[in-house]
Amino acid sequence: MMDKPTCSPSTPRGPLALALPALLSVSLVAQAIELGQIDDFQDQTTMNWAHGIANAHAPRVVADQGPEGTGDHALAVSSSGGFGAGSMIVMFNRSQWTGDFLEAGVTAISFHLRHVSGPNASVRVALQGPGGRFATTSAIQVDSGTGWDHHTIDITPENLTGVGATGTAEQTLAAVNEMRLLSATNPSWTGDPVEMELHFDNILALGKNGEQTPFEQWRIDNFEEDELQNEAVSGPFADPDGDGVANLLEFVLLGDPNTPTTATPPLVSVATHEGQNGGETFLTLTFTRREELGDIVLQVQIAPEPGAWSNDAVLVESASNGNGTITETWRDTTPVASAQRRFIRLSASHP
Repeated sequence: MMDKPTCSPSTPRGPLALALPALLSVSLVAQAIELGQIDDFQDQTTMNWAHGIANAHAPRVVADQGPEGTGDHALAVSSSGGFGAGSMIVMFNRSQWTGDFLEAGVTAISFHLRHVSGPNASVRVALQGPGGRFATTSAIQVDSGTGWDHHTIDITPENLTGVGATGTAEQTLAAVNEMRLLSATNPSWTGDPVEMELHFDNILALGKNGEQTPFEQWRIDNFEEDELQNEAVSGPFADPDGDGVANLLEFVLLGDPNTPTTATPPLVSVATHEGQNGGETFLTLTFTRREELGDIVLQVQIAPEPGAWSNDAVLVESASNGNGTITETWRDTTPVASAQRRFIRLSASHP
């Protein structure tokens, strides 16, 4: 987690020296498929795309060869034709591209694709789950030697053909345990033996009509195309305007990621809350946030010392402002009179 103090310790109050820093925190949560997730290979890893057997044609990162050129990295997969490991254009993911695609609302996969060498390609998505194996009925047709282009392929049940199915496409989509990208003339789980090289970038999970999560749409609205491919600029942890507020919290707190100090920080106070423990005084956090957060999870956390955070803070009030924002007030569980030091922070998590 990334802690960002926004208020220094308070002055002593009577016999008690009470610390009042409001800490902001953002984190990424490792989990399965989410609408709007993207593999852009900017960390220069294959992002869990692999071959089943080690070979010279396994997926590999090609630096500075993405659609945006220098600084934009992509994933290359090649094949040798014939027989054995590496003979077919196919790569799989058993990590972030698994889980319940139906619940997540993922109905299509889009990506940038470049045909580097070999004959024309018919690129498909294939999925494996409780219903068996399915591949997309329609394919993306890519001519030999063509440059970068953007493609979208439908993965709804209507566009899936069983290629070793034991049940329905819906059963598989509800619990995918492996997703593949491959080149095959007909729907297939393994692809065609062929000598070929393809480059992929910006593999993205889309919903109906190209729907994005609120945070992903906010990124699109606030950053240029080349910036969207650069996690150091537009990623959830990035702080391009240098105001100490990461992009994820700029989104939550209605800030502009390109203009410093536009996000209104949480207000820390010591307040008495009537009807709670006889009207005792507590460390309190108040903030105004975006109403539609999508898959962003917010938590107000409390601790006797930084690093010992718990999610036990109490929601005192939540009020809609009628303009797509909500103002919330949270309090500590330990009264001021019973504590030497207490800390409170707003934490945001993103899958």
